[in-house]
This record gives sequence, C-alpha cells and structure tokens, in this order.
Amino acid sequence: MKARSHQLRIHRFVATALALASPLFAANNTNLDWRFSNPLPHGNNVFNMEYSPALALGVQVCERGRFYHSSDLVNWTPGVSGTTRSLRSVTFLNNRIIVTGEEATILWGDSIDNMQPGNITASLDWLEDVAASTNLAVAVGDFGAIYTTPDGINWSRQTVTFSDWLRAVIWAGGQWVTVGETGTIATSNDGVSWTEQTSGTTADLNNIAYLDGTYHVVGGGGISLSSPDAVTWTSENIGATNDLFAIASAGASSRLYVGEDVVWQTLNGSFWAQIAGVQNGPPEWTYYAVLGFTDSFVLAGRTGLLVDAVRTNGVGVFTWTLPYETPRNWLWDSVHNGRDYVIVGDFGSIVTSANGTFLNNELPPDSAVNSTLLGVAGDTNLLVAVGDTGTIIFSTNSFTEVVSTNSSGLTETNLVSTLGISWETANSPTMETLQGVTLYQDEFYIAGNNGYLAKSTDGTNWQAVPPFTSETLTGLAASDGVSPALVAVGDNGTAFVSTDGSSFTAASVTATTDWLYKIRYLNGHFIVVGQNGTIITSADNGSTWNTQNSGTTAWINDVQHVGDSYYAVGTQGTLIQSTNVSNWETKPMITSKSLYSITSHDGQLLTSGVEGVVLRSRAVPNTNEIEFAGFLLETDTNNVVESVMLFAGDPDQKFNLDYTDHLKPTTTWTNAAQFEITDAQGFLFFTGILGTNSTPSSRIYRTNLVP
Repeated sequence: MKARSHQLRIHRFVATALALASPLFAANNTNLDWRFSNPLPHGNNVFNMEYSPALALGVQVCERGRFYHSSDLVNWTPGVSGTTRSLRSVTFLNNRIIVTGEEATILWGDSIDNMQPGNITASLDWLEDVAASTNLAVAVGDFGAIYTTPDGINWSRQTVTFSDWLRAVIWAGGQWVTVGETGTIATSNDGVSWTEQTSGTTADLNNIAYLDGTYHVVGGGGISLSSPDAVTWTSENIGATNDLFAIASAGASSRLYVGEDVVWQTLNGSFWAQIAGVQNGPPEWTYYAVLGFTDSFVLAGRTGLLVDAVRTNGVGVFTWTLPYETPRNWLWDSVHNGRDYVIVGDFGSIVTSANGTFLNNELPPDSAVNSTLLGVAGDTNLLVAVGDTGTIIFSTNSFTEVVSTNSSGLTETNLVSTLGISWETANSPTMETLQGVTLYQDEFYIAGNNGYLAKSTDGTNWQAVPPFTSETLTGLAASDGVSPALVAVGDNGTAFVSTDGSSFTAASVTATTDWLYKIRYLNGHFIVVGQNGTIITSADNGSTWNTQNSGTTAWINDVQHVGDSYYAVGTQGTLIQSTNVSNWETKPMITSKSLYSITSHDGQLLTSGVEGVVLRSRAVPNTNEIEFAGFLLETDTNNVVESVMLFAGDPDQKFNLDYTDHLKPTTTWTNAAQFEITDAQGFLFFTGILGTNSTPSSRIYRTNLVP
C-alpha cells in the first residue's frame, strides 16, 4: 500500500487527522511480534482447552507462553501471558481464569486481557493440570506436586506420600481426584489430605473425567479405566493401543476419547469405533483436548488443528467439519522473487503470497504431486524448484487472459502473470535428490546428493557440472558485483568456492564434520548455517572464512538479513539475531516447531517449517499511515449514539485511535483504543459509543502508529 499524505479533514461533526506516531523508523524492532499466516486459526500445540458458559469464553493454552481466547470456539485471538514458558492447563474458579504451566507457572485474571502471575513458591515442577470447585483450585504436576488456593492468587504446596508425576485433576462427585504416571490415582475431600488408590495398572494415566456419575480415566497404550467412586477401578478394553489424552461427552451415553492419531467414539456407551482418518470422520491427528456439549464436540491438538462435530436431536452419527481447512505439509525452502513469496515443501507443496499474510496454494505439475520439494530460487522472470528423485520444476513469467466482472457489471479481460502459479516439469538429468538452488551469472545452479551439480539458462534443459565432491550438497549461494563467486556447502563440513561456475576449490573453513546445511549471500557476507549451531561467514567473496559463536547447539537451517539485523532460524523454534554476523542473541519465538527457511521483503520476515507453519513479523516497522476509509453515526433503540469507523492500512500494523473535542495548539489528545490490523486485505471496523441521547458538538480523531 502506498504511503499516504498527512491531511486534516474536518466535517461538521467529525474531523479526522492522519499522523505517524513518530518520524520514520530506522532501526529494527527489538523483539519481533510474530503472527501465524498458516495454519489457521493458529499453529501452536493446544495442550488444554476449557469453556466457561458463565463468561461465554473459551481458552486454549499452548507452548512458549501462548494462549488464545474465543467467544464462539471458532475465531481465536492471541492473549498476552507475559511469559515464554509452556502453558499446560486452564480452569475457571467461578469467574476467575487460572492457567498453570512450566516451572510452577501460575497466571490468573478476572479479565482475559489482564492476566497476572500468581504467588507460588519457586519451583522447577511443571503444573500439568488445574481444576476448581466453587471455593478452591488445585494444581498438580511433577514429583507428586499438589498446590491449592482459595482465590487463584496465593498458592500453597501440600505434603503427600507419593512422588509420581501427576497429569490430571478434577473436582467431581464431591471429591478431588488426581491421576498420573505408573497408574497413580489419589483422592481427597479437601485438596490437602490425599489417599492413594489402587488402579490395577502401571500405565501412565493422562486424564480423568466424570460423566453421568462415573469416573473415566485414559492413558498410555490405550488404557481406559472406570469407577463409580474413584476407589474401585475396572479396566475397559475399547480396542485402543495409542496413547489417549482427553475425554468428553456430548450426552445420551456418547463418549469421545482422543489421543495420538486417534479419536475413539461410542454412541451408546458400549460399542467403540476409531473414527480418525475414516470417511466422514475427523482427520488422523494428535489431539490433546476435547470439549463436549449437548450433541456437539470441539477438538484441538497438535499445531492448532481445530475440528467440530455436531449431531441432530441427540440421535444418529456426528457430522465432522474443519472450520479452517489449511494445509499442514512440511515446508522446506522459500524465496521472495521481487514480487511474491514462494514456499515449497512435501507432496509438491507450492505456496505463494503477495503480502505474507494471505497464502495461495498452487498446483504442482502431475509429475511432482508426490515429490518433496526441498529448494526454490528465482527472480521476476523465472522460478526453479527442486526435490527428491531428481525432481525439477519451473515457472515462467508468462501471461494468461482472465475474464471477470467489475463493480459496474461489465465484463473485463485482463492479462495476469502466471509466475509462481503455473509450473512445468523440466528435463531432469539425474535421479539424485536435489536441494540447493541459486542464480549465478544469469544461470540457475542446482545441487544434491553425491555432489551432483548442474546448471541451466532457462530452467528446462540442464547441463551437468563436473563433480568435485561425493558428499551431499544442500546449499548454494552466489555473491554479486564485478567478480561474483559461487559457493556450495553440504554434509560432513563440505564447502567449495568457484569463480567461474565450473572449477571449484575447497573453501578455507575450519575443519568440521558438522553438516553445513544452507548458505546465503546477504549484505556483502556469505553466511553458512548448519548442524550444532554452526555459523561460518566470509566478508571477502569467499576467500577467508570465520566461524562465529551462535550461542546455540540447535540446527540452524536458514538465515536472512533485513534492516540492520540478521536473523537465523532452526530446530524447535530456534531464532537468533545479530547486527554484525559475529555476535548472536537468542530471541523469543512463538512456536516450538522446527523452522527450515526464512526470507524477507520490504521489512517483513517470513519463516516456515514443520506441519505447514508459516510465521510473519515486521522486523522494520511499516510507516504507511492508517486511513479513515469510512465513518457514520448510528443510534440504537436505547438512544445510544455510536460512531462506526472503517480503517484502511496494512496487515499487522498497530495504531492508536485518539480524539479531542477542540483542536488548539495546546490540544491534549485522549486515547480511545489501540488496534492491530489482522485482516489480510488491511481493513478494520470499529464501533465506539459517543453518548446517550446527545453527542459532542464536534470531535476530531487521529490515528497514531505504534512501533
């Protein structure tokens, strides 16, 4: 979106001023604010999910301090936890929200927008579950940890005779019941004094529910137990062998047990069926949480997958739907070709995006549908992607006619580029797995297993380059300038440099057996990243190389430069940042999923990886102004006057809406609200109350960007 001019527009009632929060921002944001572009509604593991009918509020808790809230259990909004520790469970003590997690993390709040830390003795124990009665909350976790609180704020640890890790707790049937590893079950009337019960199993017990007057427990290896009193337990063989994690009922003797790639269902309390992955059933996936309502279920689990089930009038089977049908194929490499982002991955996945927010899934050629695409590179004229078994596909900047109807009802014919959209299969000269791909002196180079290297001017016909190593090559990069160099890196510390694209010599890197996974040429530096946190750099076109201290032992899979900083991503959500390629600092990341690629455009970073995760963040703040695209006044039946505003900006922009009733040199502005534009098209609606029966004679609004 183009920059907008500063302009004051005054009307009889409302005056609007468009203004920046500060002069143009030069420096990168200190900590990046990441958002999920894929999957939707988000890509965090949902470890627990609860719903309060009194508050009309659902809450999901996840890794890295992430939690989400919803009023309809479909649209989920991220909350602010103030921690990066894993959140494991949530409950409601009357109308107070309580969250527990890693290393005795406790959060509480009377509003979902104002969660605060609780008072608890410092501990390394994870609190895996929390439950509440009307006057007490109990949290359980590692090494027999049991904490209680009357208010959710101040917590006390109770002394028990057992030390097994506890995984779940409930208040039901007039007593507290907790379950855990090696078949542990214990009961309590007051949450303070606990009595161990005999479960009859040594399997790990993961969860417990109280349904229709009966306690039900599930756990490792498909174990299922039931009891009328939580004292005498009976094993129930439902046919499951996978780990089970959660239980729910939708009434009328129905039960749902969810777990590792399974959903076990009974409609009558006796006959069980595994319905995950079957026709008209939920997807085969790992589910950690399930909510049951009258004739409906909501499931959530790994990488944020959300599934709904509904049946009519308590009879018949459930109808299963996915509110968000977003792909979850692994994504291995990405590029911004000067126009669009292009990301490639498993099963021929090709994802394009103009803004990093709205993603398009393109069709690969038939020959690549089952291929794993591992590398992609290109410019505004040609894109090349490579993968296993010698797969090479390409996309050219050709044009096709698209017929559409405009807002006036007239038919229009436009020429649209097919670059990144339409792909063809190239004549591959090899069956070796290919991964490295780059542009060097107007030719594409590809590299792969057993030191294979080839080049092409058009992406269609490929010529093999004489081999110089038998090691697997996974990274290629070329410098720019008068005398550009081409560098190839790979397994077992392999690194070679060429100044002509034909003759390669070993690079003078410090001897290592670590896999040098990928290389980029960024801001005048070759940067190699790889196994055990490896970062090796060259500032003189590949002549000399320096090993840097990354501060991590994780695999570093890719690196990018934007603004005044370098960013590298890796396994288990690793993110590190540097301003000089020498000193690296670990930065927060909202996912624990492994990330395999990172690219940038116009101050934005886009990173992708496991199970279709695509994350975006503004490294350099967007300084385009927020426009008032529309305004009107409405009066409801109670004579409440509301102002309805439509703002236009760019996705992920944050801004304040300020107002004043008098525009003077000494005007003091009052903040009405702070917003973030999440709409992929850059629009946001806001309704504010101006008063009842009367309104101010004048009011002036402005928007102020938030860095």
